[in-house]
Amino acid sequence: MIGLLRAEWLRQRKRRDIWLVALALVALSIPAYVSGVSNALVNIGYIPEPDFPPDFIEQVQEQSRQELLRYAFPMSIGTVIQNGQILILALVAYLAAAVTGAEFAYGTIRTSLVAHADRRGFLIVRLAAMAVTALLLIGLLVVLGALLPLGASLLGTSLPEVADPDIGGLVGFVAVTFLATCFVIGLTTLWAILIRNAAIALVLTIAYVLIEGAVVGLIVRAAGEDSVVRWLLPVADLQLLFGRVSGAQMGAEMPTLSAISVGIAWVLAFWAASVRVLARADIRE
Repeated sequence: MIGLLRAEWLRQRKRRDIWLVALALVALSIPAYVSGVSNALVNIGYIPEPDFPPDFIEQVQEQSRQELLRYAFPMSIGTVIQNGQILILALVAYLAAAVTGAEFAYGTIRTSLVAHADRRGFLIVRLAAMAVTALLLIGLLVVLGALLPLGASLLGTSLPEVADPDIGGLVGFVAVTFLATCFVIGLTTLWAILIRNAAIALVLTIAYVLIEGAVVGLIVRAAGEDSVVRWLLPVADLQLLFGRVSGAQMGAEMPTLSAISVGIAWVLAFWAASVRVLARADIRE
């Protein structure tokens, strides 16, 4: 196992696309934060028409001040992660497809498995390495979310002080984001092993998300809005968890602990399926 870990570390460290993904994450997260702060400041300083009711004006300005709080430390961490949620999942899906799909495309998968006959151990280490990479990318967003308010203050932007930060909500958002990346890693890796093509694996992952959305719509139409069945599907379950940590009132009929259990079960299922398929695969390349 030590040999597998060492080999995977050397393999991942030399991949330039991992560094490019981290750079893209930073490059796209900073403008999103700056844009959000700018819009909130503009709304606070907006001077409405004189005939607008004073209560309405005060309500709009208060909403803008509350919006600006999202960009002040430590709430800025959750805001940066939330803004980059779709991006980080897309980048992790790309990495999962590229890392495993490239092994089949270039024929190096056979060499790797000859050097390490334990196929199950090989893929478990690969999946764990991808999960660590995803965790590091999330950590990068956490650091970015902590530093951006400081940068804004140094540039003269006055951000309000967060009197009662929701630390539990921030931790929950990080945890759910990591759970979602682990699910994406398992799903995309399974496609990459079955199809043996990185591009098609990535497309199939996106297609799965769209298809599940359609299936959830059919379940709601047939069983009603209060049906628990739709929350048993992986993407819907993750959406429920993201909604819970964001404070949205959704899925009241599904306990949070049950939703977490469903999410973990799906991650383990796709990871186990990936390991089983590779262990039984006929690899001739």
